[in-house]
Amino acid sequence: MQTAQVNGVDLEYEISGSGVPVLLLHGGLLADENRPLANQAGLTERHLVVNYHRRGFAGSTRTGRPTSIETQAVDAIALVEHLRLGPVHLVGHSLGGAIAIAVCLARPDLVRSLTLLEPALMGQIVKVEAEHDPAMAVSQAEFLSEFDTVLRIAATGDRRAALLAFLEGRAGDSVRAVLDFLTTTGEFEQAVLDADTFLQIEMPSAFAWSFTPQDAARIDQPVLSVLGVNSPGRAELVHEVLSDWVPQTELLVLERAEHALPLMDPAGLAKDIAAFLCRVDGTIVAGEQVA
Repeated sequence: MQTAQVNGVDLEYEISGSGVPVLLLHGGLLADENRPLANQAGLTERHLVVNYHRRGFAGSTRTGRPTSIETQAVDAIALVEHLRLGPVHLVGHSLGGAIAIAVCLARPDLVRSLTLLEPALMGQIVKVEAEHDPAMAVSQAEFLSEFDTVLRIAATGDRRAALLAFLEGRAGDSVRAVLDFLTTTGEFEQAVLDADTFLQIEMPSAFAWSFTPQDAARIDQPVLSVLGVNSPGRAELVHEVLSDWVPQTELLVLERAEHALPLMDPAGLAKDIAAFLCRVDGTIVAGEQVA
């Protein structure tokens, strides 16, 4: 990977393909979860795809302190400007989806579209919706309880067990298949190395961030919301509220998939995302003009 010095940190990145630029933002657990997606011909044949490690992950700078979502957004903006990409399509998974939204709010001129793969917005939505929708508060309470268990395990020094507990809570019945994949690819070992970033830096920042209907009203770019059929119910709740707050949001549902969306059928996901991006750009796909 190459390294860019931006916003006071070093960020590792790699570029694949050519065409209209796409920036991939990974979630809070797996630094390389987007790599299978970034290398799919279905995406790279028409797009220049930039995949990077956010600060605190893999070989990018570790600051050792909480980093706000807004600062993460500035990192992404600085990388886009450093690479002279111009307006980009943003594809963000989980916490990366929240950062993508923050980029859009801070610099709408740099964003062509948002593709949000189960963005980590539950905490923000609960702050707004809990009084009117008890299901939101219940779902968030369940997540906080799960995460409290993860923190208690991590406090014993067993980061591996803590991450396993988190995956079990997020992936449910699919956890064995996900863990087998992560073990085979080596991504789980990297996640263990990055565990302190996830637990002590990423999550506090995620809980502190605010995203309201007033913020959402400022988003006028096309939005694609991606869900997995086997994902936890809170992902669907987030999609429902996001669609209400951002009416131009479209839905894509992945079969045989759960929260680890970039790892589930990356070839199929790349094709579906590319179709959306081409439609946004009005480019030609399979010999037909995309409306």
